[in-house]
Amino acid sequence: MLLSYETKLSLESTEYLQQASYRSYKYFLNSDQIVECSDDKLRPCIPGSISFYPRYRVSSKYKINVCSIDKNLSTLMTAVICLLKNETFFMEKKMKLSKEEYHVRSCGRSIEETNLTKVSIKFNDNRSDLFEENGRWLNLVIIREPIERFVSGFVDKCVINQTWQKYPNRCGGCKMNLKCFVEYMYKRMIKRALLDEKINNFDDQHFNPQTWRCEDKFEKFTRLKYSADPALGKTFFDQLYVLLHLQNVSSSTIDYIKREINEGRTDHATYFSNKRLFYTRTLTTNPYLMDLISRMYYSDFKILNYTFPKYGRFV
Repeated sequence: MLLSYETKLSLESTEYLQQASYRSYKYFLNSDQIVECSDDKLRPCIPGSISFYPRYRVSSKYKINVCSIDKNLSTLMTAVICLLKNETFFMEKKMKLSKEEYHVRSCGRSIEETNLTKVSIKFNDNRSDLFEENGRWLNLVIIREPIERFVSGFVDKCVINQTWQKYPNRCGGCKMNLKCFVEYMYKRMIKRALLDEKINNFDDQHFNPQTWRCEDKFEKFTRLKYSADPALGKTFFDQLYVLLHLQNVSSSTIDYIKREINEGRTDHATYFSNKRLFYTRTLTTNPYLMDLISRMYYSDFKILNYTFPKYGRFV
């Protein structure tokens, strides 16, 4: 349901947002588990039934279709699919997964598509449904705890790399101001989801809810939970290797991928970095910001089965 013009105007006020959020702070942050979100139009939770910026990385040889979500190992999984396109060439040249970047990759754009219909036409020889039980396709999406993903993106794009230095509009023009950026993203999500504004920029692509991706088929994808926490990350990669094996990827190729990932990963090192810890603590000890985060990623917490945040839980 779209919001009224009056509601749209009121959302432009930072003071309004702060007052509205504090009024319902107790409901969101002190309950053991949120079951339903408030339906107050002036302080909405962001719905999950939005289709935004679908991107797929596909191996037709092994029938693997990855729904790519920014800040959820999207660069690494693109590199893996590139390797699977021509394993012999990749390994004989001793190419590095870590050298495969968004704008520079060995397979170019040949493994990509922007919607599932195009994926089926381009990569599925018999044109059968990608989601048929006997079709042998692995439709994979990597998901991540919403707060970890948000902080990771903010620290990466706005604090460490400071992409706003070259592109002033990135990070919402907030530079390294966390409160400013949370408010900025909340307003943009409202505009897209509830005011039906077809906005899409760099920040949207990296911070919009995960449940907005993969078109309307999100529930049909095999979900792997990723975390930069070393212990949880190991479980994720072990599960990934099993799935590759089930798709008939050879042991030698999987071993090559393992070595490359073990040598090239830096996320586990930065997980305990001072900057990440500082901004995680800044966010999770602020009731107002945690209330906004709860509203922004309501669908991610609920649909992806992550525990809703309670004040102080992550400190």
